[in-house]
Amino acid sequence: MRKIAALLITGALLAGLSWGVMAIPLCSYTPPESRYTTLGLSFNYRFFDDQYRDNHSNINSGSLTLGFINLFDSASYGYNTTVDTKISYNKGELAYDGTGSGSYQMYLTKGDLFGFGSAILRLSSVYKNPGLSIVTGSGYGRFRDVTPLAKAMKIEETLLEVKSITGPLPDETLTAIAQEIGKRMEYKDVKELVGKVAELIEGTGLVAAESGKLGPVEILQIEKIIEEVGYRRLCGWDARGGLGYELIDPLGGPRDFLTFAGLNYAVAANLDSQFRVKFDFTSSFEFLENYSLSGLATYAYRASPTLRYTASYAFLRMKQPSLEKDSHTLDLEAIFQTAAGWNLTADFSLKWESGYEELSKELSITANYTVF
Repeated sequence: MRKIAALLITGALLAGLSWGVMAIPLCSYTPPESRYTTLGLSFNYRFFDDQYRDNHSNINSGSLTLGFINLFDSASYGYNTTVDTKISYNKGELAYDGTGSGSYQMYLTKGDLFGFGSAILRLSSVYKNPGLSIVTGSGYGRFRDVTPLAKAMKIEETLLEVKSITGPLPDETLTAIAQEIGKRMEYKDVKELVGKVAELIEGTGLVAAESGKLGPVEILQIEKIIEEVGYRRLCGWDARGGLGYELIDPLGGPRDFLTFAGLNYAVAANLDSQFRVKFDFTSSFEFLENYSLSGLATYAYRASPTLRYTASYAFLRMKQPSLEKDSHTLDLEAIFQTAAGWNLTADFSLKWESGYEELSKELSITANYTVF
């Protein structure tokens, strides 16, 4: 499992080699405000009733995975909410693991030092009840929604592919386009924003048409990119630590005062990739006897307009007087789409938990074809 996690991180680093090719590194962009929201949801279910009375080959299983991030960041304050949950059902047994957190931070200066307050909710089928704790402390770092620059670069890439412009846009033009896309809330509608973007591109003198103006096809392409859903890019990091209190003990034991440390990191090495890492450590003052350490790494990559894949690795190490648990989960998903009507999805997962004899393995492949 450690080798698999190493391969996941290595893949993200290799994708980052293309960083130097970009005119402007995505993570160098700093918007006035960051508003970043993503929601990932996957579901599978299988039912099979065999022909034997003892039902020894029956299958009734399924799983639901949800990942949600909502982030806002400005010069003086910010807040964020994250949820990561997986629910599985197998032959009448329901198992689930999940964490959710909400945090509010106030920056002490115009730099990256902040004080924060947060609430952390933990759910698991091995708990007697949900665990809820509150934490306050300080930290350092920021996150930036670099989606506006990513969309500006995608507009440039699209116009170059169809030869609507004669060369790459100047860096200052890309930055200006990103700033306008980042101020979308100030425009009364998307068409007004598209008009401003087109004006910036036409002002470079690089439009291939004799009129020096972009045509209706190019205008529609720009609008489509700006309106595209699910195309989000995030950069930044933060480290935080503090003290808290356990409002609800998940094992039904006495409530404790807590120590907390967390590290979050995100990088978009290029237009087609997104890599995120999250580590959390929570402990009572008995550091080696009562603690929880969790981590999550996710990597998404668009290999081509028709192929994209995601990989995630999660681990949990929990030790308490009445419970000791270790778990590791690897999920891989590939989605292949073509204009010819084919849609192919492959999902593969591995999970190891203490107390079980071997890894659980699951592979599903789904192919669809639309005739007309």
